[in-house]
Amino acid sequence: MALQSSGAISISQIKTELGSASNSLRTLSSLAGKSTPDAMSEFYGYSSVTYDPIDLGYAYSDPGEACGVAGGEGYQTKYYIRSAGFLTGSVIYNNTSGTPFNGGDNWFFVRNQGVSIFINSSGEVTQDYTC
Repeated sequence: MALQSSGAISISQIKTELGSASNSLRTLSSLAGKSTPDAMSEFYGYSSVTYDPIDLGYAYSDPGEACGVAGGEGYQTKYYIRSAGFLTGSVIYNNTSGTPFNGGDNWFFVRNQGVSIFINSSGEVTQDYTC
């Protein structure tokens, strides 16, 4: 979860965001990819979570139908996932701010992956189907 964009930020908040035990601002800044000089204000709005873009086909009620769009039918806009792969329990997001995509309990073909994934209304991938 991203750090706040204003107000006081503590070392403990930065440590939590980065998953580090260090109390050194230099070490934490380095882990976050920041260069010197170090400042607490550099962490306003900072998130250690990275999102990978993915292209999804249109929604279908059947995984085989979703696989049928692999031949070139249009794709929706890009969505995002926190990790490569579509394991059960992964969440698909509308943006890199962490807003879950409402999949509406449908199957979607994932472009360039050769797989359809079932996404529930909370954005969670609950099943996958190899095309």
